[in-house]
Amino acid sequence: MARLYKVDYRDDHMDYMSTYNEGGVPPKSPPSHVYELRVAGTTLVFINEQQVREAEAYFSKKLRPLTGGPNPPYEHYWHVWYGRLPKGVLKRTNREKIQKALSNGIAEFFDD
Repeated sequence: MARLYKVDYRDDHMDYMSTYNEGGVPPKSPPSHVYELRVAGTTLVFINEQQVREAEAYFSKKLRPLTGGPNPPYEHYWHVWYGRLPKGVLKRTNREKIQKALSNGIAEFFDD
């Protein structure tokens, strides 16, 4: 079962969504906590509410955007965050679990 967890920030938490860098980057201003979603043997990390909502919107789409979008100049191998998702995460059953977990997490953590 997929679930969104609010955990304390550690130095090994990287921001994967705001950069094209494959390994992520440390957050510019480290938050006190991050959000982790565990599904299909992998953990997706979100630094803030905006990233959780962006991921929820992405996973709720039946047809998702192309991964080859506007790349930074001179680097043909850099991809947007959803182009670097681990294998198996986009399977229909996992995608539905992720979308439901993100929706429940938004209702639990952000909607007052």
